[in-house]
Amino acid sequence: MKNKVLFFLLLGPFCSAFGPGSVGSDFLRLPQGARAIAMGEAYTSLAFDASSIYWNPGCLVYSGNNAFFMHSKYLAGINYNSLAATKGMGKEQAMGISIFYLSTEDTRRDENGKKLGKFSNYDVSLETAYGMRLNPSISIGMGIKNIHRKLDDKSATGCAFDFGFLHKERNFNLGLCLKNLSFGEGTKFIKEYDPYPFQFSGGIAYANPPFKCALDFVKPEESDYYLNLGLECLLFDKFFIRGGVPRINKSIYEYSYGFGFKTLNFNLDFALISCDKLGNPFYFSLSFNY
Repeated sequence: MKNKVLFFLLLGPFCSAFGPGSVGSDFLRLPQGARAIAMGEAYTSLAFDASSIYWNPGCLVYSGNNAFFMHSKYLAGINYNSLAATKGMGKEQAMGISIFYLSTEDTRRDENGKKLGKFSNYDVSLETAYGMRLNPSISIGMGIKNIHRKLDDKSATGCAFDFGFLHKERNFNLGLCLKNLSFGEGTKFIKEYDPYPFQFSGGIAYANPPFKCALDFVKPEESDYYLNLGLECLLFDKFFIRGGVPRINKSIYEYSYGFGFKTLNFNLDFALISCDKLGNPFYFSLSFNY
């Protein structure tokens, strides 16, 4: 149990940007993809691989046939994994599926501290998404996520929705997304309802090769807005260097950075967040076209 409590103490403020009145199910706000994380999570208008299911389903039609995997590990032995795949249906439509899994293992003890065996805690989100192009520059999408949470021998399930929009021009993108929208009170965990962390995000991105820059505005339902800034530079047509400042106006952690490599149909990305509260977590992700 100790690891699970420590986990929420560490990640709750991170996910909610240290805003007042943070809500449950904050694991749904954990970012996905080393590229996006290295760019300060300024990714609402740049998600053109299978991670678009999380960042903005309005980008889904640009992902094509793509598969994506990410792994990270936080303090207290907490594992964080994400797997997603998309399938293009011509040039006008696409669909995708993703699974996000957060887990830790702990030891059950009696009142005298004697070990009684191990047990697992986990949070899982399984999301299916659909995107379509309205015209050559505008696309929309939506996702439905099924959520399952387990703490020792207690569990809860629920459902939430994401809606996305993208306007894409040659060098300029505008993205909008509503995340974790629910028409109920959330999941009933033990005896209390656990509301979903609804938020709105809007992002702009500008590309002037070999550079890309992006800025996101994010407004969680229960706290003030914050801004994410990200930069990327392509070197020798194969290597990427990236940097970002997540939550510029919140001073939660100083910066994020990373690098990437692409060859044939594969992209390999790494990211690091400068955040002592999270143990300066390291992220690895792999995506490929099939």
